[in-house]
Amino acid sequence: MASELGIDALQAPPTVSWGLVARESRYGDGTFPKGEDAMVVLPRAAWESTSNAHLIWQIFSQLDGHCTSNAATQCLMTLRELAGQRRVLLAPHSLYMQHSRWGTGSSLDENLAALRDVGVLTEETFPESRAPRGVWGTQRWEREWITEARRYRVTEWWDCDGDFDLGATAIQRGLPLCIGLQWPGGGGHCVLVTDLVKLDRGSWGFRGPNSWGANWGDNGFFTLSESQMRSGPGYGSWAGRSCIFDS
Repeated sequence: MASELGIDALQAPPTVSWGLVARESRYGDGTFPKGEDAMVVLPRAAWESTSNAHLIWQIFSQLDGHCTSNAATQCLMTLRELAGQRRVLLAPHSLYMQHSRWGTGSSLDENLAALRDVGVLTEETFPESRAPRGVWGTQRWEREWITEARRYRVTEWWDCDGDFDLGATAIQRGLPLCIGLQWPGGGGHCVLVTDLVKLDRGSWGFRGPNSWGANWGDNGFFTLSESQMRSGPGYGSWAGRSCIFDS
């Protein structure tokens, strides 16, 4: 069984700032279908531990405020992996630049909507070395960028409303889950959950890749218990259900 990490274990390294902000954005349009309307919640007696770490072949290292864009982009890469698509390294900073200023962070719902409506570029097209500072949202998108981004989109998100049982159900059905966390003392962070794991003493927890580099935590992965998830307010959760496939 997985060992439970204390909440202090998910504190950002000194060189990394928190990047998740509240759900207040021009993308907060409420158009994501509610998960409870889209799938039957599985009873806990039917839950089983999952192991999908093999689907994660890239651990991101967070730029300033990019945790939400990292998690959303990692979700798309995981959906592509589940569908047997060719591996393409996507550029989360190209998602972040659509709606954010450098260092301000962004909300999870605006990243998910941008990934649905616009898409994300590949690292080959828009390498991290080209990532600008300052105001990102005003950067002009080249026509070729728009064409490429439309090939890399999540087409449907299910709003799991931060509910642990609904999020666990999504994971049991093979869907990666983006969750927004708010920690005591302030600051928000966003991560991708790929697994539901049975912890010590019969409790359950979420596990997935963080975006603080492969040397952080368990080779870049975190584990959070249900009690930790319920210990304070959060910023919601969304399951990625489908994405654009290669033609």
